[in-house]
Amino acid sequence: MAADDRSGDPLAEREAAREAAKPQPEPVPQKTVAEGARRVHAERAGPQVAETRNYEQAFNRLVKPAIGSLPIYGLRRSQIAAMLDKIADENGPVMADRTLQYLASALNWYAVRDGRVRGPQLKKLKRATGPEHRRDRVLSDDEIRLIWRVTDSNGTFGSIVRFLLLSAQRPRRRVRHGVERAGESGVWDDPARTVQDGPRPYRAVEQRGVGNCQCSAHKTALVFPDRKGKPFGTNGYWKQVLDAAITKANGGGPLPAWILHDLRRTARTLMGDIEVPREVAELVLGHVVGNGR
Repeated sequence: MAADDRSGDPLAEREAAREAAKPQPEPVPQKTVAEGARRVHAERAGPQVAETRNYEQAFNRLVKPAIGSLPIYGLRRSQIAAMLDKIADENGPVMADRTLQYLASALNWYAVRDGRVRGPQLKKLKRATGPEHRRDRVLSDDEIRLIWRVTDSNGTFGSIVRFLLLSAQRPRRRVRHGVERAGESGVWDDPARTVQDGPRPYRAVEQRGVGNCQCSAHKTALVFPDRKGKPFGTNGYWKQVLDAAITKANGGGPLPAWILHDLRRTARTLMGDIEVPREVAELVLGHVVGNGR
């Protein structure tokens, strides 16, 4: 009896042997969030995609240290929320929301190409949602005069500030991506058109309309290149340099806090002051009006 007990069930043993002999499916590789981000940056990089450098900087500095080692296929909402809480505490709620936007865009892009990615629900994770984060800053006439005077000797960044005020465009979309000079025609074409720019094939700005704008002499198609001939970055350093110059020109008194996007809001307000038709003003901003024409 003891020998029979040790021998087990011969039928079950044969069945187990047959199962073991069957070819086994290869295990699904557990890609991490950092590996997924590298693929997104590599395949999305190019002149047709604005903000590529912003994506990479945000991921390298804020996302990878927090969740970069986690598997992308099992990423949970709670893990993202904890990361955003830390970013909001250390870098502010606006930066947390911007990082959330970049992460959501990357996950959506990846999910279309890899059906195993099931991104978590990201609604109601924004941090900068209170009324204190709403912006309604419009520069006064005296502030515009001061800024215009200072930007005359503020190099490329000063020219960018003038361009943004006169064209009423979004700083990040227009400047980071680049505005291209079209030959000798004096017309600047913007190849960074998005859905937000309306149905037109491109947006054009006449060079002479920028007045005393200091265009670059670099041998490049870009109007505002950096020292390497690439699109000029509107990062905080150059804004601080301009603010310091404005404070000095203003007798040591700094202007109330303002950001580049306030130039767009100011331009729209000024168009209303001189009774520019609403439809025309909205088209200048790149908004679709009426039937989309």
